[in-house]
Amino acid sequence: MKAVSGNDDSFELKQLLPERLKFEVEGVKIGVIHEGGLSVMDTTAQGYLAKEMEVDILIFGHLHRPLIERKDVMLVCPGSPTKPRMSSPSVVELIIKKGSIEGRVITLEGDSCEYIKFRDALKKTKRGKES
Repeated sequence: MKAVSGNDDSFELKQLLPERLKFEVEGVKIGVIHEGGLSVMDTTAQGYLAKEMEVDILIFGHLHRPLIERKDVMLVCPGSPTKPRMSSPSVVELIIKKGSIEGRVITLEGDSCEYIKFRDALKKTKRGKES
């Protein structure tokens, strides 16, 4: 298992985990960092960080919202299985075979953030009025 420290981690955990991590799987260079940028809509910062770290895939968190984006590199935010933001609970599965990379977001059962609950309630209300 690989892990980096996050902004809400305890002091003790931050002492155990690195802020950045870089490793290789079947020739694919992977970087992991908690905060790669502050926007899920504009991933320019994450793209530059991936180039700076010289990786093929940059996995980042902090946004708590899932994203898989392919540019010059693959950018991956798994979302959050426990505290999602503007999304349902999620993780990302990456499959690396012979240098080929595939990824998919897996939505989990569990508590969604308040935004998703509100959005879904609005959809139900709208459908009820249309019937």
